[in-house]
Amino acid sequence: DGTGCVHTAPGHGAEDFWVGQQYGIETFCPVDEEGRFTSGAGPYRGMDVFDANSVITRDLERSGRLLAGRRIEHSYPHCWRCKSPLIFRATRQFFLSLEHMDLRKRVLEMVEEIGWHPAWGHERMTNMMAVRPDWCLSRQRAWGVALPVLRCAECRAAVMDADVIDGVADLVEEKGSDVWFDLTPGEIFGLAGKKPSCPECGSSITTRVDDVLDVWFDSSLSHYNVLNGERFGLDRPCSVYLEATDQHRGWFGLSLITSVALGLSRPTDHIITHGLVQDLQGKKMSKSIGNVISPMDIVEQDGADILRMWFAAIDYTADFRADEAQLEDAREAYRKIRNTLRFMLGNLTAEHPAGDLIDGSRLTGLDRYIWLRFRELQGVCRREYRSFQFHRVSRELRNFVVTELSGLYLDVRKDRLYCDRPDDPDRQASVEVLGYLCAGLIRLLAPVIPFTAEEAWLALPGGESLAPSVHLSLLGDEPLREDETRELRAWDEVLRIRRSAMKRLEEARNEGLIGSGLEAEVDMTVPPRLSTSALGEDWADLLIVSVARPVVDGEPGAVSVSRAGSARCERCWKHLPDVGSHSLATDVCGRCASVLESIGYDAS
Repeated sequence: DGTGCVHTAPGHGAEDFWVGQQYGIETFCPVDEEGRFTSGAGPYRGMDVFDANSVITRDLERSGRLLAGRRIEHSYPHCWRCKSPLIFRATRQFFLSLEHMDLRKRVLEMVEEIGWHPAWGHERMTNMMAVRPDWCLSRQRAWGVALPVLRCAECRAAVMDADVIDGVADLVEEKGSDVWFDLTPGEIFGLAGKKPSCPECGSSITTRVDDVLDVWFDSSLSHYNVLNGERFGLDRPCSVYLEATDQHRGWFGLSLITSVALGLSRPTDHIITHGLVQDLQGKKMSKSIGNVISPMDIVEQDGADILRMWFAAIDYTADFRADEAQLEDAREAYRKIRNTLRFMLGNLTAEHPAGDLIDGSRLTGLDRYIWLRFRELQGVCRREYRSFQFHRVSRELRNFVVTELSGLYLDVRKDRLYCDRPDDPDRQASVEVLGYLCAGLIRLLAPVIPFTAEEAWLALPGGESLAPSVHLSLLGDEPLREDETRELRAWDEVLRIRRSAMKRLEEARNEGLIGSGLEAEVDMTVPPRLSTSALGEDWADLLIVSVARPVVDGEPGAVSVSRAGSARCERCWKHLPDVGSHSLATDVCGRCASVLESIGYDAS
């Protein structure tokens, strides 16, 4: 280290090997598979290479050939499984040639047939496959599936016979893969009714090769074993291959190679690449390191759907630093979604079951807005699901549930649901919309929180008539027409005015002018086209106040809040001039008195 002197050992390092090939240096490797020196090492024959270090150093010193010697510490590769130091040695191996029968070219053509998510996976696979070396199929390990090859003892040529290999395969199917290591070469050839013979030199003396197949060979054939339509009922291609970023060189690429080599179609329509889960320091989570967050601990504590919500909200295409503190956000999102579903289900009855379709032409005001908005949401979610952008689906659903459904539509419609006559046409229209929204929302949520979605589906009035399980139900697909899209965008101005008014109401609440919004009267400047209503919705209902007075004259966007001067209806809590004007009850407004009268209320 630091001397400028470098040794080159073509038999003991990849770079050294290629240098030796380039300059015609012999690939000398006097180390056997046990890590001991062979006869090529002279007096050190039979010694473990690590044990021999001190002996060789001593001999160099005795012979006067050692200029200097000292111990240093440096980084050295170790086995990832047993942590032992590795020995690099050049050995004869078996390869699958990517140039044979234009295999590489045909694999690159198959790359073009597949959808890559994220898109950079396509370029990475193309570049990697274009320069990929031949695939080394053999491994020297104590475990694995045997490579069914023998070697000529005379000329060292590989001896392979299709009939013999078929015979071995039949025996392995019967007795297991270890049977190869129990057979002699004569017994192996005998499986095909033949005698050992080298195709190169004709020698009858062969030795069994005890190399095992690269484990990637097994996994790369998963498509062949699974997508055959027989055992599992699955046909080629499957929808998705999903694995981490390191699998372009591994499972992804090798599956394409074996598919092409076997003359099969592509194994999958889409390949999704995800990042790695890391700890807060950016280290890959590993059981051996002990920095793993156990998914089962989270499932036992919070349930599987909380865990799914956490990861559904993550852009999985990048590495992710996981911290259990992030679970709180998932818990909060789940709580809001679950409570919203419970509220919707609580307002549905057998008389108003959920439905797949609704006649939007009969809807007015906020009912029509939320019907249009939900159909737009369905289209967005379907598109993002198709492109496997689950974090975008999660964001869209959460924002819709919290902001537009719970924070707007359901909040505004509570008065109608609780206080109008059950048979009131407007109320019935809102309940019909609720059933439509509830069924559709459960479907959209099902891939993210499947257990909660199924629970809600089974509680949905009429849900069983749509499908026995939400997971047997199809997502809705009612794309908006151009005129409906324009109509939906017209609501943007209404909702801007509402946000401005709600902000002023909150300020009045903080000032102590009002308590709840129903204690307020609002004066507001609106465009002329919105002077009579908010696109069919009463302004007071939309703002959840007792009185709203829209005017067209004045500063654009101006909003003023005053405390309502009328008495409060004890049923709907609105402050209205007609409270007490009905003989049925002196503490309710005219609307509530009419409802009470219709259901036979007796004030006495």
